[in-house]
Amino acid sequence: MKDQSYRDLAKKLGLGKSTVSRTVRHCPGVDGRTRQRVLEEALRTGIGDAAEPCSIYCIVPDTPGYFWHIFHDRMREELKHIPFSVKYNVYSHLLDHETVLLYLDEAVRCGARVVILSADLSPAIKERLAAMQNGGVYVILLSVYGELPNSVYVGADPYQDGEEIGLWLWKHYPRYTPVILNSSTRHASARIRGFLHVLERYHPDCGDAYSIVDVRAEDFSNPKLLPSRFASLFSRVERGYSCIYMPFGNFHLPLAVLKVGMKTDIPVLLSHDCFTEAGPDTLYPGYTASCNQDIARQVGTAMETAAAYLRDPFLPDGQTFRYIPSKICCRAQEASD
Repeated sequence: MKDQSYRDLAKKLGLGKSTVSRTVRHCPGVDGRTRQRVLEEALRTGIGDAAEPCSIYCIVPDTPGYFWHIFHDRMREELKHIPFSVKYNVYSHLLDHETVLLYLDEAVRCGARVVILSADLSPAIKERLAAMQNGGVYVILLSVYGELPNSVYVGADPYQDGEEIGLWLWKHYPRYTPVILNSSTRHASARIRGFLHVLERYHPDCGDAYSIVDVRAEDFSNPKLLPSRFASLFSRVERGYSCIYMPFGNFHLPLAVLKVGMKTDIPVLLSHDCFTEAGPDTLYPGYTASCNQDIARQVGTAMETAAAYLRDPFLPDGQTFRYIPSKICCRAQEASD
């Protein structure tokens, strides 16, 4: 019966049955616009909308892939130890706000008492979450894309992550001065403040030598455009004595830089949440350091927090934070001054 329903829906939308099936079953690998079309039509027709009861409802991105895979694997381990039902759904892009809203509606129909969410908090999403909180739903955030009162954030401290990558630069390349990409997002701004704090403390000679280039983070999300964007950035950097600091994640970065065709005198690249899946064939000949979140520990802590609330319900008064230290991930040749 399900197969026939999926076929009917696929025919109506002009899509393949497998695409419809993956979307309705909340599997990764579907682009954001298609996912939203399928979910909205499935909701109208009642296909796949069983909304089975659950205690914990999770909403996470499937891009970059490493986040979803680590989340999924750790979640399976956690489910062996907690006696609560969990449902987890994925969306495709940070700005897929309508898809997240559809999932939040489903969370209400499922009677979820805890929502674990990694998403950009648009005004509409914040309003929906606030209404759910008023109904006793405990909200756990795995990302810092916006503030939400009376919630719990479980994840990295952006300011501290900025300090960590700054300390790495000072330790390995004390004579280098950075070109800083400023995306003006909340977490990027906090990382830049931490990074500059280290420069001011340990690298006073840097002074005003560093430069800040305003960019939009979404402009760096298109893998086809990345090589040209970085080629333009590299042209501004003095070879051998400067680096580029990107205070936001981009898992396309290694391959994009390789395509630029730079040689061994390429500037050092510093970033966050990158290179987790990069192999030796997708690395440029220079040096890269990335401050990566400990996603497995983040998920484990979030599940422990959710289970504690379900055993003894108590909503927070104001936003609270449970910071999980990140790790420096280094790739390519050995660092040297």
